[in-house]
Amino acid sequence: MAEVFRVDWFLQPVALVTGVTLAGVIWGITFGESPLLTLLAGGLTILTVALLWRPGQPPMLLLVATVHLLQVIAILVYANLIGVHVDTFSDYGVNMERGTLAGIFACLAFVLGMTVGNMGAPVWTTQAAQDEASRWTPRSAFRFFGVTFVIGACFNALSTISESVRQLFLAGGGIQWIGVFVLAYVCVRRNQGYGFLAVAILLEIVVGFTGFFGEFRNVFFALFVALAAARPRLTFRSLLILLAAVTAALILSSFWSAIKKDYRAFLNAGTKQQVVLVPWEDRLAYLARRVDEADGKTFIDGLDALARRMGYVEFLGATLNFVPDGRPHESGAMAGAAVGHILFPRLLFPDKPPLPNDTAVTRAYTGLPMMITPGTSISIGYAGELYIDFGSYGMLAFLFALGTSYSLALRVVQKQSSSALIGFGASVTLLMPGLYFETALAKVVGGVCTSFIILILMSRFVLPFAVNALAWKERKLVPTPWKQ
Repeated sequence: MAEVFRVDWFLQPVALVTGVTLAGVIWGITFGESPLLTLLAGGLTILTVALLWRPGQPPMLLLVATVHLLQVIAILVYANLIGVHVDTFSDYGVNMERGTLAGIFACLAFVLGMTVGNMGAPVWTTQAAQDEASRWTPRSAFRFFGVTFVIGACFNALSTISESVRQLFLAGGGIQWIGVFVLAYVCVRRNQGYGFLAVAILLEIVVGFTGFFGEFRNVFFALFVALAAARPRLTFRSLLILLAAVTAALILSSFWSAIKKDYRAFLNAGTKQQVVLVPWEDRLAYLARRVDEADGKTFIDGLDALARRMGYVEFLGATLNFVPDGRPHESGAMAGAAVGHILFPRLLFPDKPPLPNDTAVTRAYTGLPMMITPGTSISIGYAGELYIDFGSYGMLAFLFALGTSYSLALRVVQKQSSSALIGFGASVTLLMPGLYFETALAKVVGGVCTSFIILILMSRFVLPFAVNALAWKERKLVPTPWKQ
């Protein structure tokens, strides 16, 4: 009996999530105004972790599903927390309960698809990754991160040369997340070298903050995957590290939400375009000044804006209300355009028309009076676009298929590597473009497909160079030689 109630049992991921979720459900039923939605959201949260958590494996599928679910239930959680109805948060009088319910079923189909695709033995065992980590030193892992960071920066710079190669080079820039994963995994497994890891995290945060889209969050996603894979059995120490990372991400995200409107206007010099026209040192000076001016109200306002921004069911609810009554289903036209966007790359078809403005699409299929302004892109979200094409049942079927495809693509990418750690890290790079529920269908499908192709090529040509670059003085510490 004593074994059943050991403290460390309660700290294991599924048990921990179950306990926290049940507490949230009880609160929501007691103080909230949407008890049925709360029960469904809580049940799906527990089911998602139970189905997708595989101890010792990189939980990238779980991360993608969790971010999707958070975007669906964020407004519900916030409404329950302060004791108001979810419809309170609609700027357009949309039925938010209907949108949230549709989002919950969409996430369920997505998670079930991932589960089916992820059946069977893993490509790399946990022991293989741990043995490999023991042959790295934190210094060699930091060198590997440095090489991937530089390669990624070069790809990102090349993406600005021409629109025809932009997507390919942006996908190549994702190699840096493999470097972050490997460094974090090695440091956590060996319990040393945290100074190297801190430098890498700080560098990624600074680079992310000085960009237009605030992509500093991505380093925390890579860290989560690495920490969960390296330490699958939670201890108080690893739990504290995880809480510290979550707290840091929340603080930084709240600060970004509070300043991003003014900061972006500063970056584009008033042109209202999604461009950066200000030198790097001026961006740092601006951010330093805003940090100095920040107070409690800054973070409270930012947290409120973050919760409202994270929730992404309003446009889905509006679409359900408008289609097909106000506009008929498109019978696959939007999905066909997304596939065509991939099959006819701009590099080979330079006259290919650009994707339609996301805000214009959202306005057309929701019936909402949205202003179309330069530099602003507001998507329905790809689940809503699938509903526009195929209706409710078709949307669920395609989301199931997409989840299955993600799992199968992840397995293929891992099989291309003879290194367990780099194969694990590649899962982060592969699925990072598909992380958000809010993303337009063409961008989700195009981003993940492009990342898949680039990772296959990198596994042959780029990553072997990155591994070999470590062997200046520590060749004996480098992992098993790359498969030829």
